[in-house]
Amino acid sequence: MTPLKKRDARGVEGLGEMRIIGKKAGLFGNDVIGEEVKVIWRKDDPEEVERAAEVFRRYVLEGWIAFTERNGRKTQIFTFDPDLDEIVIAPIMFGG
Repeated sequence: MTPLKKRDARGVEGLGEMRIIGKKAGLFGNDVIGEEVKVIWRKDDPEEVERAAEVFRRYVLEGWIAFTERNGRKTQIFTFDPDLDEIVIAPIMFGG
């Protein structure tokens, strides 16, 4: 089964989406830790791509992990790829 392509409000394909689970206070202003935020970009808009890339870099540099799904498997990624349809960023969980 082919995954659905993300579309904008006009039904145009070519959107990427980054889900940040348990976002960190300070990276998005007055955020509450534990909530989820989505960053969406049009793949053909350089400003939106750069904004999403900067958010990605800031979280990864803070030690968060980023992953995407490829061929039905979750794969960790280390660099922002604007051509991905979905990226998930989450904090590393420590056991105790």
